[in-house]
Amino acid sequence: MSEILNFWYVPNIYLNDNSYLPSTQSAPPYVVTTVFALCSSILSDRVGYRAPFLIFNCVLSIIGCVMIAYTTSNASRYAGIFVLMAGCVSNVPGVLAYVS
Repeated sequence: MSEILNFWYVPNIYLNDNSYLPSTQSAPPYVVTTVFALCSSILSDRVGYRAPFLIFNCVLSIIGCVMIAYTTSNASRYAGIFVLMAGCVSNVPGVLAYVS
């Protein structure tokens, strides 16, 4: 999902707005996502419950999808990409902990 956002959707947002370069604006969501995923996995490991964190991350993903789909400004769509990617990628450590 995040690869599709990075290579298809993020540059398309900034092709309409010539004040930003698409290649430099596609990296910051991954930095925020990495920090959020590490914090989420460490907190869920310390608390011992994984399901509340997975549900919270799913809600974040839904909010990000709604922000991207139903807003008109490029800045709010870019913020939606941050929220969506933080929710999607942060679920991976929790799901892998459930599986193992």
